[in-house]
Amino acid sequence: MEENCHGCNKQMAKRWKGFLHCFDDAAHQEMFLELTPTGASAVQSNILSAEHMRGTVMTVTRGTKANSRLGITVQAYRRDPKVLPLEKDPRLSILKLWGVLGEQGELPLAGDLSEGELASQG
Repeated sequence: MEENCHGCNKQMAKRWKGFLHCFDDAAHQEMFLELTPTGASAVQSNILSAEHMRGTVMTVTRGTKANSRLGITVQAYRRDPKVLPLEKDPRLSILKLWGVLGEQGELPLAGDLSEGELASQG
């Protein structure tokens, strides 16, 4: 219900975003890659299926402006998934980004956010 949706109450725009847990070789760190529908399509069109995504090596670039489109190139090989960091759920990072967490960083009480509300925010 929109009246109970934290994102709707903050008048945040509704749009789909996808998040991939990635390892940045250049920075030697784990991060989440935020994808628009166009970016997600670029990734999906070059991967056989979702089960083949883990370990796929991609090059991601952006133009000179902060809001430039991402350039995503999926490489021809995959890393052995056994040597990768464990997969991480982006939900906690997304809730922090959207300002849904409380002042002390606590998650909303059980039942405060439904899966549909989480999907509709941000």
